[in-house]
Amino acid sequence: MSIRQIQTLALVLIVCGSSMIASLDRWQLKGSDEPRYAQVAREMLETGRYILPHLNGQPYPDKPPLYFWLSAACGWFSGEVTPYAARFPSALFGLAVVVLTFFFGRMLFGTAAGMLAAGILVTTEQFFSCTTNARLDTLFSFWITLALYLLYQGCVQEPPRRNICLLGWVSTALAVLSKGPTGLVLPLLTMVVYLFLTKSRHKIPRLAIGTGLVLVAGLCCLWLVPACLKAGADYTRNILLTQSFGRVVEAFAHEAPFYFYLISFPLDFLPWTLFLPAAMLYFWRTRHEQTLFLFPLVWWATVFIFFSGVSGKRNLYLLPLYPAAALLMGKFLSDVQSSEEVQKQVAQWKLFTVPCFMVGVLFISTGALLFALLANLMVPFQTTALGTVMLTAGGIAAFGAGIILLRAQRRHGIQANAPRALLIGCALVSVLWLWWIKPVLETDRPEKKFCETIQKTISPHDALYASFEPEFFNYFLHRYPIPVVRDPAEVERLIRSPSPSYFLVKERDFKRLPDQLKNHLLVLDKADIGHKTIYFLTNTPRT
Repeated sequence: MSIRQIQTLALVLIVCGSSMIASLDRWQLKGSDEPRYAQVAREMLETGRYILPHLNGQPYPDKPPLYFWLSAACGWFSGEVTPYAARFPSALFGLAVVVLTFFFGRMLFGTAAGMLAAGILVTTEQFFSCTTNARLDTLFSFWITLALYLLYQGCVQEPPRRNICLLGWVSTALAVLSKGPTGLVLPLLTMVVYLFLTKSRHKIPRLAIGTGLVLVAGLCCLWLVPACLKAGADYTRNILLTQSFGRVVEAFAHEAPFYFYLISFPLDFLPWTLFLPAAMLYFWRTRHEQTLFLFPLVWWATVFIFFSGVSGKRNLYLLPLYPAAALLMGKFLSDVQSSEEVQKQVAQWKLFTVPCFMVGVLFISTGALLFALLANLMVPFQTTALGTVMLTAGGIAAFGAGIILLRAQRRHGIQANAPRALLIGCALVSVLWLWWIKPVLETDRPEKKFCETIQKTISPHDALYASFEPEFFNYFLHRYPIPVVRDPAEVERLIRSPSPSYFLVKERDFKRLPDQLKNHLLVLDKADIGHKTIYFLTNTPRT
């Protein structure tokens, strides 16, 4: 790889990374996870109860505490868990995964493949999205990737290094403290499967599995034992059984069929999914000449099959396999970029040239759209000086990347530039999404106006109740606990009470109320939040 190519890839990583870190507070927390995790961290910071996470004033057994500790630590500097503080650990460790992917790629395939793998990972749709939101999965993926990096070095490479393997088990323990026992299962399963497939079973003792399990259990118990002693039997049973094995055997949320990821992963790995068929063909044809790609392949397949067998499924659960996918794609594109023989071979494959053409047309169309917006030719559009510079640079870069890719599918000699053009174009789209498109889309969201109405209507001393777990409102109203009332007799008593009370009620719960109770309520506002319609009610009509 030339100095120029390294500089280009380094620039892509720096631009994407700095844009991520700088843009984390440009839109409000959204969905159900982000406000929930931010609220848990806030209650830690404000109450000083760091051992046992709390949500709405009650013990929160759904997740281990590591991410919340980090968010609370970020909020400590400003005195408040802001959207930036809630997202910063995710962005920081997401970028750390990118750096670690480079070192992993360099160890397996060389500097060129490592640089390309890092660039591919940071411009992948799903990984980029998770890294710029408050997600436990980026922290979890970092510890999984680090554990595999250390275990591979200590066990597979010569000479074996026991201390490196033990550090890998420490990283595994931190993965467990990030998201649960899956953090132990994935690295262990990946390593054992790989050693069996490569007929290296004699190396399994090098993993020091017995010592490692004791180390993982000991480190996790430093938190788990005090937390369970504080919270009691219900919390212990919930976090050890329901939240761990219950999600695997019979999901109580996000249940999906076994083929769910066969559909979701190709969409989430865009735009690099378009080049997967060519990469698969290339590795199949060269399988006898190079075998190092087998480790990331086993890593990818192990995580994919494991989560496909788990009852509960979400797109972001697969995040730990994205570094493996990026490593495989980075190896493929680095060979295309550096070898004239491979370029001539791949130039004959429509599996490579057609995706280059498609992405090239997309980039040119993007450049034309940016210039049209800048010139106010398509829609009335106002932009700042920074926005004008970004749109201008974006239009030029998109046109350039598109032209290179269009030429790449016509002349095999220029395919050496195709990987760089792909990365530059993807980095451009990522930066524009963070700094311009997403903040515009997130303005004037209905839930923001809904919470503003509630804050203007009630004082901190007014009674507010909810018919559901109100973590979203805990955060945005900065109010906890909000009592959750589900017992019909208690609901009727509060509604008929002469004291003024306010209620947050799901639409279905409101419709189930008897008419005589509805007559005692006044609808002050309502909003669609996520997939639910929430009513804001009072039992005292206001004049």
